[in-house]
Amino acid sequence: MTNSIAWRRFVPDPTHLAAAGFGIAGAILVALDLQRPVWAVTNTISSYATSPVGVLYVIALLAAAGGVLAAVLASGRSVTRLRPGGLMLMVLWPIGIAMGTVFDQAENTWTGMVHNVAVGAALVAVHVVAVRMGSRLLTWVAAAGFGCMAWMVALLVLHTTTGAPMPIGLAERALVTISVLVVIGTFRVHGRLPRPSIGRGVPFVRTVPDVQFSSRARARAEG
Repeated sequence: MTNSIAWRRFVPDPTHLAAAGFGIAGAILVALDLQRPVWAVTNTISSYATSPVGVLYVIALLAAAGGVLAAVLASGRSVTRLRPGGLMLMVLWPIGIAMGTVFDQAENTWTGMVHNVAVGAALVAVHVVAVRMGSRLLTWVAAAGFGCMAWMVALLVLHTTTGAPMPIGLAERALVTISVLVVIGTFRVHGRLPRPSIGRGVPFVRTVPDVQFSSRARARAEG
């Protein structure tokens, strides 16, 4: 019993793992944007992939993906029993973001299509998970994220039809920021949910049977 408790204490907090990955990614991307602030307004983050700082872009995305993947693994099997399918949807984040580092966002190419679908699925998935958590605050944050998605789609349509530069980069960075809050908030809320009863779905923990006294034993104890 002592060893099992020690093991569970050794497992890092999923929220901290996700925040650490996002912290590394954010520091890199913010540093890159500060060097070209005007350019960042009309260009997406993925545009860094084909620039001289493409390696830093890949490191940033892998950090964001790795942090969430580590958080999912640290959450354990008992978590999936509380919100069936929710944690599995969260896995789409590291998968989609990792695929975004492999396939560049070249326009009118199959690699660009794979990139957009993978990253888009990751963004939508984490917002759906947030809504499923049942937290009012988290739901409002997710709603803001869906609003940013609609804003970004509208800008892309306008850019395609008119050819004029649009603040697509600004919309994407707002969406990414909200997505980070959504993911961290989801793990935060998730950690406050009541855990299953000890010994039922919780690994490494065994139950200790309750001692029940018979009526005669109780009478003797009272006497």
